[in-house]
Amino acid sequence: MQARKRKILRALQFCKEYLHKSKILHIFAIYFWGSMLISNKLILDDFVQRHSRAVRPINKWVEVVAQAVWRNHQDLKKCFPSADYVGNGRYIFNISGNNYRIIAVVLFVGGVMELRFVGTHAEYDKIKDCSVI
Repeated sequence: MQARKRKILRALQFCKEYLHKSKILHIFAIYFWGSMLISNKLILDDFVQRHSRAVRPINKWVEVVAQAVWRNHQDLKKCFPSADYVGNGRYIFNISGNNYRIIAVVLFVGGVMELRFVGTHAEYDKIKDCSVI
């Protein structure tokens, strides 16, 4: 188990370093894990510390995403029919009956989801353009 964690941490570091530098998506990730890799989880941790009621719904969402193998938009919509595509690879996920929102960049080819925003619906309403976050 420790060896798997080390591999995941090394691959995550690799993705963080090269994800924005390269136009080539990291195809290895989907084959390495067979599921989606969630990067930038610190945003989730910070949010859950401020909103204790969000712990269960956020954990459930993370479980579903971590086990998902999405190869395209249709696969994502099968898991999350209420998810909205807002352009630039970004999707908005409604959590806990639309009480919370997550904005994430989904790279289907690489099997990577980069979190950009986690907040309440009221915080989300203040965002002017979701496609640039």
